[in-house]
Amino acid sequence: MKTRFHFPLILTGILLSATTERVLAQTPVSGTVTSVSEEPLGYVNVILLGTTSGAMTDETGSFSFLTRETGVGQIQISLVGYQRKVVTVKLGTGKPVKVRVVLEEQDIALSELVVTGSSYSTESVSGLPVSPMEIVTTPGGAADIFQMLKTLPGLTPVSESADLYIRGGDPMESTVLVDQSAIFHPTTFESAYGGLFSLLPPTMVKNLWFSSGGFPAKYGNALSGVLDIETRNEPTDFRINTGWNVAGWDIQTTLPLVREKAGLNLYFKKSETGLLMKLNQNTRPFTSYPSGWTSGGTFSYSYSETGRMKATVLASSDQQGVHVDRPEGSSQFEGQSGNQHVGMAVSDVWNRQLIIKSNISVTQFLRNWKLGVLDLDEKDRSLQTRTDLEWIGKNGQKWYTGGEFRLRKDEFIGKVPASQNDYRLGAAYQTIHPVQSITSGGGYVEWEQAGWFGIPALATRAGVRLDHSADRRSPTADPRLTISGLLSKQWTASLNWGIFHQSAWIPISDRPLITTPLPAMSAIHTVGSVTWEGSDDRTCRLEIWNKTYHDLPLKSGASFTSEGTGYARGLDVVYKGTIGMEIEGWISYGWAVSERKWLDYTQQAPSPADITHNLTWVAKKYLNPFWQIGWNLKLATGKPYTPVSAGIQDSTSGLFSPVYGETHSARLPFYHRLDFRITYTNTFFDHLFLVGYAELLNCLDTSNPMGYSWNSDYTRKTPIQSFFGNRTVVIGASVSF
Repeated sequence: MKTRFHFPLILTGILLSATTERVLAQTPVSGTVTSVSEEPLGYVNVILLGTTSGAMTDETGSFSFLTRETGVGQIQISLVGYQRKVVTVKLGTGKPVKVRVVLEEQDIALSELVVTGSSYSTESVSGLPVSPMEIVTTPGGAADIFQMLKTLPGLTPVSESADLYIRGGDPMESTVLVDQSAIFHPTTFESAYGGLFSLLPPTMVKNLWFSSGGFPAKYGNALSGVLDIETRNEPTDFRINTGWNVAGWDIQTTLPLVREKAGLNLYFKKSETGLLMKLNQNTRPFTSYPSGWTSGGTFSYSYSETGRMKATVLASSDQQGVHVDRPEGSSQFEGQSGNQHVGMAVSDVWNRQLIIKSNISVTQFLRNWKLGVLDLDEKDRSLQTRTDLEWIGKNGQKWYTGGEFRLRKDEFIGKVPASQNDYRLGAAYQTIHPVQSITSGGGYVEWEQAGWFGIPALATRAGVRLDHSADRRSPTADPRLTISGLLSKQWTASLNWGIFHQSAWIPISDRPLITTPLPAMSAIHTVGSVTWEGSDDRTCRLEIWNKTYHDLPLKSGASFTSEGTGYARGLDVVYKGTIGMEIEGWISYGWAVSERKWLDYTQQAPSPADITHNLTWVAKKYLNPFWQIGWNLKLATGKPYTPVSAGIQDSTSGLFSPVYGETHSARLPFYHRLDFRITYTNTFFDHLFLVGYAELLNCLDTSNPMGYSWNSDYTRKTPIQSFFGNRTVVIGASVSF
């Protein structure tokens, strides 16, 4: 194994903006829900579409909630076993809104089946539901999309970074889409340990769909997972939300330009972690405290009843400096990065049957790392376009097709140490300038059928994807299949199978060794799942999965072959809903085994994401209408690492070189962390909404090292602590009006 330079990725604007977006009370909405026989229906889910406002009916079938939405709104009423209804109401007229809804029982209909496995979504019909409010209020989650997703099964807690390690796979094996555009660097504060936060805040998200395996042919160039995000459309009213905590401040606004036709969603966040570090007496040797900003927005215009144009802009900048101790001596690490993305999307519906979505975007990522003699710049730019079509046929039939085209240029230039064991200033170095200019394209076609073979409780989705890229030896074809069945009104079973390809990934230092394109890496997914949905909004899912890797890049002498292999297999269980004593949340457990032989591995060994056991419990409880408490408990097997058995001294330089043991034959200590949060919310003057909160991160002050550093002769190792190696207090507040 090669030695990678170590520096503590601490950056904790960890609560970059734990700003809770709650809807201000303005219009009271109440009503009753009954069956056709006029029996009251309890535990019915009532939600104002496009918002986080809603309620659940009690045993008498009654519900009530407050919203500051204005104009025409749609209230969705749904209950397992009954036909979903949507009621249109007028809000903000100064009068209470009262509705009476009658739900009709439904037969077991295949159109309600989830035909994609291993998924989580803000839309319950697309997978296990995850609401924007749950992202914002998860204790210790920093109101961050990626950090919250890591509490769900299928994602491996390899580190405290925001990188998505999915079922034993590397973060680069997943793709992130925003309004159809691929974002290649979706996190901020990137380092050798990964990024820390997602580029997009949850308050900008309209829909989110995440899959940890067996995803449809619509998605390509990904071996492990997909995160597909759609941003908000034009707002209905003017709002301002501003927040502050000890790690920074933020401001967000929604601005209608033409009522129900055009509007802006804007946000800006500033992260300054100096106060956070000083208050918690953090002893990390920072030369400059981590700081940065993220900003962005959308402009949306509905040009017809079914057509919409949307422009999306995202940007970020961050910097950090820290003192690093290495075996050959001490150095100062300095890192800077910036991200820019501009996209334009158009969607429409033709003849009430054909849904069309198209997008074109440009993206640029800039980064500079300095550590001793290392001084390396990266510039990653892309131009891409994509179109997706969905045709809704008769008798429960749907067809999907589309394609994408991409130009991408990833360029590195700078100085790197001639020896991985000597980063000292003045040490020997080499100048590198590897450039990857890639033209790629792909397309897919899929067919979905409800009532397959005439069986009402059976559905299928089958498709194939074709891709070709300049960095692949030949085109690839990926068949995929999902079969779902309703076992009863509450039980659903699903089986997913598919082949997935992705362009071969080679470390920067080894890219000059690639003279001809390698075959694309491949993986075969098999996922079986059973899901139970209770009448009181409780959900439980069990999944058993297997993933086999082929054609992985494997170093052979001074070149690479495609003879690398690997596998990952395991099971995931999640329960979401009320636990007892009015405590809500979710409990997830994952068991996995992952091994591979690739890159410079000399034999098959555990992958970096081989986390055998992983348990997470996220819980929240209202003490009264104003106070809520919550906690986030994480337990996991320590990640594997390659130990050093000895050091050999060079007679010329006097420096020691490590003698490594077997690849990933040792493990870090068992990971355990408990976060606690208390939140106060209240409304003043009928329009001012206040949120105050305090979090205690790593309540038990548990040491969770993310690696080890060594002394000069490799006889003693020292844990490299993450920021959460220390108990940390975070306080903050937000105001909405």
